[in-house]
Amino acid sequence: MTKIEKGEQVFIINTGELGVFEGYMDKFTVVVDIDGKSSTFHSTAVVKASEFGLDPRKQEVQKNKEQENKIVLPHGLHLVIVPMRKMNGEIERFQMLVCNRLKENLLMDYTYYLSQTTQEKIKKELLSGADLKLHFFKTDQLNDLPVCSFNFWVKNAQGSTNPFSKELKIKAKQFFTQMESDAFPEKNYIAFEIVKEIPGKQEKIKISKKEEDDFWDTHSIKKQENKIIEKAAMPDHIDLHIEKLEKNSALLDKGEILHIQLRHFERFLDKAIKHHVHRIYAIHGIGKGKLKIEIENILKQTPEVVSYNNDYNSRFGYGATEINL
Repeated sequence: MTKIEKGEQVFIINTGELGVFEGYMDKFTVVVDIDGKSSTFHSTAVVKASEFGLDPRKQEVQKNKEQENKIVLPHGLHLVIVPMRKMNGEIERFQMLVCNRLKENLLMDYTYYLSQTTQEKIKKELLSGADLKLHFFKTDQLNDLPVCSFNFWVKNAQGSTNPFSKELKIKAKQFFTQMESDAFPEKNYIAFEIVKEIPGKQEKIKISKKEEDDFWDTHSIKKQENKIIEKAAMPDHIDLHIEKLEKNSALLDKGEILHIQLRHFERFLDKAIKHHVHRIYAIHGIGKGKLKIEIENILKQTPEVVSYNNDYNSRFGYGATEINL
């Protein structure tokens, strides 16, 4: 993790909040001021806000640019591929963009893979209505299984909320079907929908007073059914071996590997707490115990954790931590 200086604005990965960095309590714990209140976080949960391009001086420039040459798209969030042509009209390569046609401003963490190897990594703010250039693309890359991996947070005055992720696999058949369509010469782009709406956001529905009680009863039952289905589908363990989590693990250093492992563990733990799962397992292997120690540090700071142990388990041997919630 890049060293953060006191007074720098930081972004809390798990909560999406923005705060001011106050300092290090120890090697693994940092203190951040959020709206005047000091809170402690694991060091891997905090990054510099500047990594997402959160610079107020740049926001006005982006607002002005987004009005120029805007691509006409339906409501939603889109990955767009625009041909770059030579003087004779022949397509030389393509420009990839992400286009925000939602009402919300977003923070974006983007990774582009070819043959499961990282090619591009971009962290940016993506304003409502904006078209953000990502990188160039050539059709021969379709042979290398291109994957666009997105992590988004909805930005608000307090920081951000509603984190969500999406992975798009660009397949040759889908790509060329759009290129060969009758509409392509006129619109001159290929588009893939990332999301139509922000996942988890509820739209307000206007109903008459007469229907109100029945509506909310039905809505509540449906919401409860969805929670039950999601809980039933949740595994009781997470394998934190890096090759299970990251396609390009061979390119990562030890610090990056630990950061990714802990980020996945914290998400898994939060989900288990949300769904009232009483027992889960984190598979970390035996090794030198660095990951196991960091997991224990997180568990000690989580009030919902009743107990945990690293005893031998018939399913996972000695390489897992059992967590009771």
